[in-house]
Amino acid sequence: MRKLISKITAILSAAAMSLTMLGSVPAYAEDSDDLKEYNIEITYDGQIVDTFMGVSAKYIKEYQWSGPYSCAYFVGNFYEKFYGTLMYDINNYQGKPKVYLAGHTAELRVTDSPLPGDVAQNKKYSHVAIVKAVEGDTITLIEQNWKWNDWATGKPVCTVNRKIGINDYYIYRLYIDGKECPIPYGKPSLAAPKVSGVGRNGYTVTASATSDFDITQLRFGTYPKSKGESAIKWTELVTDGTNISASVNVRTEYFGDLGDTYVTVVEAVGKNGIKDTKSVETYVDRTAPTFSDAKITDVTAEGYTVTCTVSDTSGIARVKFPSWTTAGGKDDIPYNWANNNVSDGTVSGKTATFTVKTKDHNGEAGEYNTEINAYDWYGNVSKKLVSVVINPAKDIKVEEEEIKLEEGESVKLDYELTNSGKTEITDKVNWTSSDSSASVSAGKITADEVGTAVITVKTSAGKTAQCKVTVTKSVDKLDISKIDAQIYTGKELTPELTVKDGSKTLEAGKDYELSYSQNKDFGTAKVKITGKDLYTGSKELSFDILPAPVSELAVSETKTDSVSLTWTASDSADGYIVIAEKDGVKTELGKTSETSFTASGLTSASAYKFSVEAYKTASGKDIASKAENVDAVTAVEQVRNPTLQRCGNYLSILWDREANATAYEVKLVTAEGEESIVETNTPAVISCCFISGVEGERTISVRAFKDIDGERFYGDWSAEIFG
Repeated sequence: MRKLISKITAILSAAAMSLTMLGSVPAYAEDSDDLKEYNIEITYDGQIVDTFMGVSAKYIKEYQWSGPYSCAYFVGNFYEKFYGTLMYDINNYQGKPKVYLAGHTAELRVTDSPLPGDVAQNKKYSHVAIVKAVEGDTITLIEQNWKWNDWATGKPVCTVNRKIGINDYYIYRLYIDGKECPIPYGKPSLAAPKVSGVGRNGYTVTASATSDFDITQLRFGTYPKSKGESAIKWTELVTDGTNISASVNVRTEYFGDLGDTYVTVVEAVGKNGIKDTKSVETYVDRTAPTFSDAKITDVTAEGYTVTCTVSDTSGIARVKFPSWTTAGGKDDIPYNWANNNVSDGTVSGKTATFTVKTKDHNGEAGEYNTEINAYDWYGNVSKKLVSVVINPAKDIKVEEEEIKLEEGESVKLDYELTNSGKTEITDKVNWTSSDSSASVSAGKITADEVGTAVITVKTSAGKTAQCKVTVTKSVDKLDISKIDAQIYTGKELTPELTVKDGSKTLEAGKDYELSYSQNKDFGTAKVKITGKDLYTGSKELSFDILPAPVSELAVSETKTDSVSLTWTASDSADGYIVIAEKDGVKTELGKTSETSFTASGLTSASAYKFSVEAYKTASGKDIASKAENVDAVTAVEQVRNPTLQRCGNYLSILWDREANATAYEVKLVTAEGEESIVETNTPAVISCCFISGVEGERTISVRAFKDIDGERFYGDWSAEIFG
């Protein structure tokens, strides 16, 4: 009964309030940040009259003390959405509502600093709502089941954005496990902090946040991880706006210049005191790189090379090598060397290399200094000083100023440096050759080809000495063309020949001389080649003087066992030698003083090559000319003893086998004189032919043939047979 009486009182109070609205009731209302108070008519069940933080207040035309359209249901639904809590005993103005969250301790506590999202409970009767806005001592509510019948229309209405005094209601805030948990109304949205400019002395953190309401603070707190959160140092920035961005510089000196992992916590605080927090970790290395094996090599008057091994846990960013002479001082160091690349070395793995050039220091001699500066990626630097004395030679001399070498030979040319000071000479020398005839490497001269070259040895300080090298070649090593046999003329013969040195053709009279002997009569003549200028020694060659060969060698007749030859005589010959070659075997058939010859005792149907050489007898020896050749094939034997047997229109023909024949042809002639020829291969032992389909009598004959090198040679037709 107490609840009913309280509700009626609330309705009457609301009805009285509506008189100030001049009886005007809007037909609907939209979800809006506009907090103006107004009345709205309830025209259907489930009507949404207001929405706050995604939770809608719904009304029905009839009254409902419990269920989905009650004030308690709206409040419980609101907190379940954000925290998953279960709220009960809500409609009880004599005690605060209770809240439950599995696995946690949850409760509502009274607060005198209301925030949007807090629970508002009427002090006099059973009604609860959610705080929508706070301005001074005035609170704006969003609620369900707060309605009455309009006195003018009799229809149900409610008030949107109803205002109450701060002392008219109990205001409760949720606590979970003892920690205040205001509803995140107006909570800023903080983007992930970004870190830049990380170095040994610190880094920069940039953060940005947005909110529907003003952001009052951005706070940056940093501590070294090794010291823990108790060492945190805060930087607080007062802000005013809904879209805020700011940066702070974190300095390692604030924490004793520790090399450590630093944790930076960023907080964006909203107007209502609700905040969003994010953190970022940044490793800062303050340990400088370490050196080992720093050394100077390749010292010359042109400079030297510095190498060292450097290592660092965070990696080597660069290694610089500023250099100067002791005499000139550090003015030699390029301007702003630390910030440009003029002194940058080359880093490969852990090895750093740099070449100092004396030309960058006015070519000075004396002591040079190089300071190695190794930087890691955090800007930590280690330094190491190395020094060297550059002492170029005053002069240089070679052991020999002129050398003669045979092609292919090598010799080591020594040199001597003259010291210009008291310290060790640091000069290095370089060897060059002016011509391809000789090459040089580290003072070793190699004679590569005939010619002359000037070998120069030059110090790194520019002093030079020279040696002239002459490269010769023995005639024995030249390529000399073979001299073809010469035809006797009765005069001295001096045939030309080609002499080459590699691809170069040499000139007679310039590169060599020729002298002939025994070069008139039949027999063997001689020629001597003697080198000139760069070619040395001599070599003797020989060539033959022969009778003139025969000409017009021809086959005048071939038989099965002989071949007759004829030719035109050689004027200088005493006679002729006839040679036969069969199957690669040569046989001398005899000599003759005539210009014809018959080779007998030959094999039928066989290929022969015949050669005729003119000869001259001199000093008891026969000197033969170049041979003239002719090919011939002996005649194929005539087929003998053909026989015939007929059986109907089937003919069986046999004959004596011709041993050297390739195959045979059988000729059949009709009574009317029509000819047909059948080619047949025969067995090795007997020779025969079987022909079918022969109507009427035929005159038959057989001949053998021989195929040699694509040409066919025939024997005579055999005697005719009839059948």
